[in-house]
Amino acid sequence: MREPAAASARYEGLPASVMVALHDPESTLHASCAGLRTAARDLPAGAQRSGHIRADLDADQLLTAVHGMAWAARQAPGTAGDRFLSLLVEGLEAR
Repeated sequence: MREPAAASARYEGLPASVMVALHDPESTLHASCAGLRTAARDLPAGAQRSGHIRADLDADQLLTAVHGMAWAARQAPGTAGDRFLSLLVEGLEAR
């Protein structure tokens, strides 16, 4: 999760471009973003099965949350991106 979050925070407009491309099969970025969606689906699967993270989390929600967190980090210069990632991860934990 750190890698896509860091990339999203580093490049202005990347989160919005990825989110649009995920839902637009005609986009030149769609194939790459679809691969990202597959990774996002596979990444939490084991943690969901073991009960460590919420079972109701889907790939699109995970990607949206990661990109939203990256956007938030860009809006607060000087705030550590790791802090936003910690807040996100704590919100994903199963209760």
